[in-house]
Amino acid sequence: MFGAKLKQQRISTGDTEINLEHDEADLDRKIQCPLLALWGRKGFVHRTYDVLGVWRERAELLEGKALECGHFLPEEAPASVYDELLSFFGNN
Repeated sequence: MFGAKLKQQRISTGDTEINLEHDEADLDRKIQCPLLALWGRKGFVHRTYDVLGVWRERAELLEGKALECGHFLPEEAPASVYDELLSFFGNN
């Protein structure tokens, strides 16, 4: 069991490293497909970041907003998440 855990940790570390390499290789490119960003108005992200400002640096076709909830959007505001997803996918 311990050996399997170590193997999984090594795999995860490798995955992280390759993901960081891919991120670095794409820093000069923006996401070209429509992107929806949702976050909770009562959560850490809203208090800490200009969420749309951060994503505008990485995406061309961005829309999004803060929902009246904390960190766990689907659990805390399922109807709002549903409405936003339905609107987003209906328009795109």
